[in-house]
Amino acid sequence: MCIATPMEIIECMPDNKALAESNGNRLVIDTRLIEGARVGEFVLIHAGCAIERVDKGAAADILTLIEEVAAYERESHAPPV
Repeated sequence: MCIATPMEIIECMPDNKALAESNGNRLVIDTRLIEGARVGEFVLIHAGCAIERVDKGAAADILTLIEEVAAYERESHAPPV
């Protein structure tokens, strides 16, 4: 399954690149698919590319959902006690 992950742009760089962060993880991303990327914006990242802007609330909701799915996966694959 492929999923786009929200990240916050923390630094704009030359050549349509930016440094983005989420939960302490940083990634250099390509921003050419969104016009005029700015520091402080939240964007959905897929395959290293910003594909869409999202507001802060939507980003938080998506991250919560991703964590809930990951927790479910961990619990459902845990060995029996």
